Amino acid sequence: MHIFEPVSGEYIVRVRARNVPQDARIETPNVDQDFALVISADILPPGVGAIFLDRSAYTAPNSIKLTVIDSDLAGTPTVTVNLRSTTEPVGENIVLRASGSTGIYEPTRRGCSLLRAARLQPTK
Repeated sequence: MHIFEPVSGEYIVRVRARNVPQDARIETPNVDQDFALVISADILPPGVGAIFLDRSAYTAPNSIKLTVIDSDLAGTPTVTVNLRSTTEPVGENIVLRASGSTGIYEPTRRGCSLLRAARLQPTK
């Protein structure tokens, strides 16, 4: 399978086989089969998180879709992001809820008065 224009988020890959030769590894006592699954992408290295916005500019009132990906936060139910702009330099703290257990947070904030998302400063 090849996804030419993948969207950010969590993917689930299921491998199903109809005719799998059993016990391909005779050196082990278990009945097992060797296989490989290769994933190629721009994956964030350990210790690095990222914040994504769905657009470069917004008008009020509008929706801002934030996506936070940080595997170091996996299992944490919430993360707080301070969203700032040139018109709101103090910003607003947005609490994001986990959309799984892998460190991905994807809510939508409605009615935010930020006109241009010029600067993001995440806080943990």
